[in-house]
Amino acid sequence: MRYVVEHLVIAGMTLVMLVLGISAAGKLYNLPVFAESLSTWNAFPPQIRTLVLYTLPAIEGIACAIWFSRKKLRVLGAGLAFVVVTAAVGGLAFQYAHAVPPSCGCFGALQQHFQFMDNSLGSFGKGIVLMLVTLTFLVFERYQSKGVEVQQ
Repeated sequence: MRYVVEHLVIAGMTLVMLVLGISAAGKLYNLPVFAESLSTWNAFPPQIRTLVLYTLPAIEGIACAIWFSRKKLRVLGAGLAFVVVTAAVGGLAFQYAHAVPPSCGCFGALQQHFQFMDNSLGSFGKGIVLMLVTLTFLVFERYQSKGVEVQQ
């Protein structure tokens, strides 16, 4: 059972990393569209939006690259993914609390082509799912590194 759980957690985390990698590529591929979607995040000053425009796709891409580069670095990649997804979800929550919902281009050009998200509320839910999968991996890895047997 532990073998199955371990592989399901790794598979889920790999899917999260693929989403981040595709998201980063989509943003970088069509940076003007990403910048336009960020302009609707009016609860944040323009300086913060400009910072997000350049750093978010870079951090997403780096987390993905770390995950797929070496098995020993997976915890680092997952930790970085958790931080960036949590920050994005937190930013979305802040935007909802202080201004109108943004036009979320949270997953880049893929969203335009496949209608990946219906609205920014859907982005919030999907972000929570990504956070939970990532957190599950980090907790699972923590228990494994301590030699604690996962309950069946």
